[in-house]
Amino acid sequence: MSDCNIRVICRFRPINKREIAEGGENKYIKFNGNTVHVDPYQGRKEQNFTMDKVFSDPKTSQQDVYNLAARESIVDVINGYNSTIFAYGQTGAGKSFTMFGADIVQEELKVTEEYVTCEQDVLDLIKMGERHRATSSTDMNATSSRSHSLFILTLHQKSTDGSTKEGKLNLADLAGSEKIRKTGATGDTLEEAKKINQSLSALGNCINALTKSKKTHVPYRDSKLTFVLRESLGGNCKTTLLVACSPHIFNIEETIGTLQFAKRAKTIKNTVKQNKQRSVQELMAIIEKLKKELSYLKRYSKALE
Repeated sequence: MSDCNIRVICRFRPINKREIAEGGENKYIKFNGNTVHVDPYQGRKEQNFTMDKVFSDPKTSQQDVYNLAARESIVDVINGYNSTIFAYGQTGAGKSFTMFGADIVQEELKVTEEYVTCEQDVLDLIKMGERHRATSSTDMNATSSRSHSLFILTLHQKSTDGSTKEGKLNLADLAGSEKIRKTGATGDTLEEAKKINQSLSALGNCINALTKSKKTHVPYRDSKLTFVLRESLGGNCKTTLLVACSPHIFNIEETIGTLQFAKRAKTIKNTVKQNKQRSVQELMAIIEKLKKELSYLKRYSKALE
């Protein structure tokens, strides 16, 4: 077993039409390598947020993000480890641009489980999940996700010698946090927004509990989202948090909130182990090796008498 911190990657999207219409200078957020610097703003002190990687260039490609955020996770799963990538951020920040999957709609867990044999089977399931995902138009996002999206792939491998290993890949695209005065949500969309914010609040509570100096009860069961992702937060999993942000002054409060969430999450340590079951031959070889070591120690002990 080994300990590893949650890896945090931050991606800033280009300015959108709404932000251009709002006007204002983009002078408060600056970048220095993998550190995001926020200048003093409306009584707030200046803040620095250092991540494992910050993609600040609007021209950053999907391939760039994949190479850093996902490629290593895929290799880990093939090697028998559990791995999670989940996207977090304000509504319209660009999370769903990179993440797709099946559905947790309004905190009502809906799961479809299928057996897959090839890459195309996996892609077809992802597309099916995306088609069934609830979306709605708001003032902040024309195709705002009204549900969390979760795709889980379990890879089971059996070698010719009888040994097995199993890795699980979790891809979670969380619905974005919302300020009603900005989204203009009403009716069913407003009720969805309340439930989205409620489940994200439960996630924040789990993060806070895990980062306290004295370990306390972690309220995973307060939300179906956190219950499903409990191994990804403090458990047996190599976890990557991908936070999506806006660089514009119009959304600076939400951006700071997202960066603060990321900063806390980065301190969480997971304890990971390879999910491997040795073959009979491997176990017999280990037993023989231990027998030889024991025999040697007995002879050495007798010689000291």
